[in-house]
Amino acid sequence: RQGRPEPLDQKKKKKKKKKQKEEEEEEQIDDPFKDHDEAFWFKRNFVNQLQSRRQFKANVRDPNWLYSHRARRSPSLPAILVAPNDEETGLPAIIEPAIMRLEQKKEPVVTRRRRLSGVVSECEQTAREMTNVLNDEATQEGTDEERIMAKLAYWDAGEAKFELDMESKSLMKDDFYFLAYAMRFNFLIYKLNLSKCFVTDEDVELLASNLELNVVLSTLILRRTKVSDKGAAAIAKLIERNHTITTLDLRQTSLTVEGGYTLVTAYKRNPKLTTINGLPVDQLTKSPPDDVDFREYSLGAPEMAILLEVLRGRKNITSLNLHKNLLGPKASKTVVELLASLASVKRVDLGENRFGCQGCEAIAPFLETNTSIEYFDLSMNGAMLVLPQKTVDSKGLRAIADALKVLVRTGLDHWAPLPPRTSYLFHLTRADNLPSYTGDRRTKHSNT
Repeated sequence: RQGRPEPLDQKKKKKKKKKQKEEEEEEQIDDPFKDHDEAFWFKRNFVNQLQSRRQFKANVRDPNWLYSHRARRSPSLPAILVAPNDEETGLPAIIEPAIMRLEQKKEPVVTRRRRLSGVVSECEQTAREMTNVLNDEATQEGTDEERIMAKLAYWDAGEAKFELDMESKSLMKDDFYFLAYAMRFNFLIYKLNLSKCFVTDEDVELLASNLELNVVLSTLILRRTKVSDKGAAAIAKLIERNHTITTLDLRQTSLTVEGGYTLVTAYKRNPKLTTINGLPVDQLTKSPPDDVDFREYSLGAPEMAILLEVLRGRKNITSLNLHKNLLGPKASKTVVELLASLASVKRVDLGENRFGCQGCEAIAPFLETNTSIEYFDLSMNGAMLVLPQKTVDSKGLRAIADALKVLVRTGLDHWAPLPPRTSYLFHLTRADNLPSYTGDRRTKHSNT
């Protein structure tokens, strides 16, 4: 009997056991919505109904509204108007309750007084004529519902984990329409990542308009995109109306300082927003730490505007570390204004940024008047380069040298020691990115 093969039934049982073990060993995905109460689901269903009506009105008024890149959309009744009743209870469905269908009725007689009063408006006349034009079933919404599920499966961006990670994907106009559709009808997606995608201001405006009544999404990431101050204005309007989003990331985009001010102004009107561009604004506003450390956070000019509004005038901050970020000449004025507002700061680290010659010229007047800072690091900032042209110029370096009363020889062969009366321990690099000269001492020189 030991040499006989096992019966087929036992083999099948073993296969089933293996499958069960594999399924149990698979990573279990935590549902972020399982702890939500009935009020959340009721609110979600209500918003979906409202959005269905809005979409219905938009299609009736102008079938090509926002869909010029798609085929002509046939006007039809929204799904909510044709939802059947529950067969068991006979009551309207919970998700899509039934509403009386539009029926063609005899046009009422309009008296002269009512006609002159303006009660019979164009909208009322359009409503009477709709039943002759519209279909009984929501054909367009039905097809969109089927195609969005196919799109999610095609993207394979983690919808099973209740998120969409679209980083570095090539998205077309049609894809943004389906994304907006998913946001408008509250698909269970709590995180949307569009980093490194070709996202323009028009795409952001479309998403923002469809996210205003979204009650599901909490994280929106748009890093390394083409979003500018125009897109930031649309997002600021979204933040003021949508109190579900808690995390917003627009780093390394085309935003300027004005865009940063726009976002932080909207934050003041939304208490639920906790993080903007990697900065924990809620924590910094309520209880700022003594040592503010944002080393390697990829911060730029907009983020400096946010920090300025959040940390302005804080007396407990003694250290500010902005080492190895993306601070350029456009951020230098905001950085100087931030440092001037922090009266107790003693240590400042701005090393390995992109201030260049223009940034150093802006920082020099502050160093000349400040008396509280004991440690200031401005190394590896291209102080001899005019950005973005990258032409060599010593104006910024000379401005800092004059501010610190440091004697620098014309040939830039060496640095003179700092006088003992100054309270600065200043780290400078000798023309960080100077071109090399053969046969000159400039090619081999220590960075001190």
